[in-house]
Amino acid sequence: MRSQRWRTLALVLAITGATTAFTILGGTKVERLEIAGAAVPASSATYDLLVLPPEAASGTEQAGGGSLLRPRQWQDIYGGITLRQVRQIQRTPGVEVAAPIAMVGYILQTVHVAVPIPQERLRAPAAYTATITHTTDQGLSKIVQPDVAVTYVTSDPDCLVRFPYPDLQPGADPFAVQTRRAGTCWSTRTGAASAWAQGVSQPSVADTWTFPTLVAAVDPAAEAALNDIDNAISTGRYLPEDTSADGSAAIPVIRAGSLADNDQDQVVVAQLPDRVAAAIEAGASATQIDRLLAESRETVVSTRTVTSAQAYQQLVTEALTSGRPDLVDAFWTSTSVDYVGHADGRVSVTPQPPPPPKTWQPHGTKLRMPPVDASDTAARQLVAHTALPGTALPLMSTVGIFDPGGMSAGRRGVTAFSAQSLPGADPATRRALGGRKLVPNTNPAGYPAGAPTMLMPLSRIDAFTDPAVFSNVNQAAPVSAVRVRVAGVTGTDALGRERVRTVADEIRRATGLQVSVTLGATPAQVTVTVPAGQHGRPQLSVTETWYRESAAAVNVQALELKSRILLLAVLLVCGLAVANATVASTGTLAPELRQQARLGLLPGEIRRHLMAEVGLLALAAGLLSALLVWLVAVASHVPVMPLHPCWRCRSRWLSASSPLWFRSGGPARPRTRVSRRAAHHLGVCMPAAGCGRRSSICCGLRAEVHSA
Repeated sequence: MRSQRWRTLALVLAITGATTAFTILGGTKVERLEIAGAAVPASSATYDLLVLPPEAASGTEQAGGGSLLRPRQWQDIYGGITLRQVRQIQRTPGVEVAAPIAMVGYILQTVHVAVPIPQERLRAPAAYTATITHTTDQGLSKIVQPDVAVTYVTSDPDCLVRFPYPDLQPGADPFAVQTRRAGTCWSTRTGAASAWAQGVSQPSVADTWTFPTLVAAVDPAAEAALNDIDNAISTGRYLPEDTSADGSAAIPVIRAGSLADNDQDQVVVAQLPDRVAAAIEAGASATQIDRLLAESRETVVSTRTVTSAQAYQQLVTEALTSGRPDLVDAFWTSTSVDYVGHADGRVSVTPQPPPPPKTWQPHGTKLRMPPVDASDTAARQLVAHTALPGTALPLMSTVGIFDPGGMSAGRRGVTAFSAQSLPGADPATRRALGGRKLVPNTNPAGYPAGAPTMLMPLSRIDAFTDPAVFSNVNQAAPVSAVRVRVAGVTGTDALGRERVRTVADEIRRATGLQVSVTLGATPAQVTVTVPAGQHGRPQLSVTETWYRESAAAVNVQALELKSRILLLAVLLVCGLAVANATVASTGTLAPELRQQARLGLLPGEIRRHLMAEVGLLALAAGLLSALLVWLVAVASHVPVMPLHPCWRCRSRWLSASSPLWFRSGGPARPRTRVSRRAAHHLGVCMPAAGCGRRSSICCGLRAEVHSA
C-alpha cells in the first residue's frame, strides 16, 4: 500500500465510485400519486381534482383509505397559489377545465329598510323611536336594541334640526346602542333630510341591516365552463372575461340574488312624549336625549317584522339600479375553523371570542358598523385590511345578479355557491331548532359560514392584493384553490381513475401543490358540535355532509418494478467493477506474491494479507463514499426561502429611474457601494453569489424574484 500509492488510490476510487453510485441510485425513490381503494359512484363536486396550497389542511381524519374533506374547504384559505402555478395547471395535458378561485374577503354593506309610521298616528312636531329585536339561529339567539332609531317629524320645510348622534364614534363599542343609534329629521313638507330616506314618501324609522358580503375572484370563462354560472344570470349580464387592460375603471361584479339565512328584525315603533320632541327641537345634547329616552314611557304605534331576505333584496336592487359603484376602503378575511376530533368520530368547533372593537376600527381609522350578529361567539378570527392613506381605492360596480340555485351541477355533484344548511344530529338539537336546520347568518365569524355572494374577475385581483393600497395582503400568491375537471372522465371506472391519477400526479410534480381527488368522493355524515352563543343559543350538535375520498389520493414513496430491476442491474455492475478493480490490483502484485511463497509464506497467510489490504481500502472508500452521499443529500435539500424582496428593494427594482436588469439578467445593484453586513441591516438588495439569474440577497436572505 505504501510503495504502490497509485495502485492503492485507483482501487480506493473504484470502490468509492461504485459504492456512491449504488447508494445514490438505490436510495432514490419514485414519488408518485396513487389512487388507493375502489372508487364508488357517488355525487361529489363538479370537478375531479381540488388543488390547494401546500400548507393547507389535507383533511380532518384519515379513515377508510382516505381523508374527510370539508365542503368548500378553499373558502377558509386566502391565497397560497400563484398565477404562474394556475397557468401551469391549465396547460397540463389532460386538463379540460381549471377554474381558479381567490377569496378576497368580506366587505360591509349597509341598507336601511324604511318602516313607515302609521298615518293615523302621525303628528308634527313629534318624536318616534324604534326598538328592534334581532333574532337568528332559528330564533334561538335574540339581541334587543332599545330605541336604536329615532325620527323627528316637523313641519319645518328646511328640517334644520340635526340629532347629536354621529353615525359612529371613534373608539366606541360598535355594538352599544348609543353607538348604533341614528336620528332622522323628517319634514312633512319637503321630506327627509337623511340620504337613506330619499324617495320614501311617508315618514318612517330606519331598520339598519349590515351584510358582510363575501367576495371571490374567479376566471369568468373557466367558471362558466365548470358550473354554467353564465346561464344562471337572472338580471343584468355576466362578468367580462378580461378587464385587466381597464384597471382604472370600476371592477364589474355579479351578486347572488338571495341568501339562505333566516335572520329577522321585529321593529316596534313608538311615539315619545312631547318633552322629548321639545328637547330635540331645542338642540339637547346626546347625553340629555339618552337620559330622556331611558326615562320616558313610550306609546307603541305599530309593529312590523323585517326579514333578512327583504333587506338583502333591497340592497341588491339598489346596487343594480342606482348605477353608483361601491367604494371599498376596508375588507376583512377570516382564519380557518379549529376543529377538535373525538374518539367516537364527532368533531367540535373550538369557540373563539367575538372580534374585539379594534377589528372594526383598525389603525385608528373610521369605525365601521358591523352586523349585530358579530357580537356573538365566533368560530374563526377576523383580520382587517384597511386602505393606506392617499391611495386610489377600488370601485365595484354591480353588472348582474345570479341565482345560486340555478347553476348546473355539471356531470356530478353540487355547485360551489350554495349555502350550507345543517340538520340537528340529536333529539335535543332537533327540538331546539324546531325541526328546522341551522343556516348561516350575518356573523362573518360564525358557524356555518355563508357562501360567496359577490364574484369579480380574477384579472382585477391586484386591486385588493397591492401592498401599496391595502395592509397585510398576499400579492405573490393570491389564489386560494384551483378546481380541475379532467378530460374524458365520465365516471369512476378504471380508465377514468387512471386519467385522474395521471393528471393529479403531473400537477403535483410540476407545481408542488397539494392535490385532492374528488372523483367518486362519497358523502360522509359528520356530527359537528357548535358551541353555545352569548345571546341564548345553546350548544348544538348538527350533521354536516363532508366527503370521504373513497378513491383516496395518497402520496407514496414507492420503488416500482422498473426501479427494482434497474437497482439490481446497478448492484451487479458495481459489484463487477469492484471485483475487476480488485483482481487487477492484485495482479500487479504477482511477482511479490511469488517471492513471498518462495520465502515460506503459506497460501492462507497470503490471502489474509491481501484481504487485510483490500478491507482497509474498502473501509476508507466506504467512509469517503458516505461523506460524498451526505454532501449530495445536503446540497439537494438546502431550503430556498420562497420570499419576495422587501418593500424597499421592490420599490428600487420597480423604479423607472434605474435599470432593472444587467445584460446577464441579474438584478441591478444599488448605486452606492454597501457591504453585505450593512445590506442586512439597511434592507438594500445585492446580487447573491451562486444564485440564479432571478435571485438576489435582500435583507440578508436568499429570495426568489420574479421578473417583470
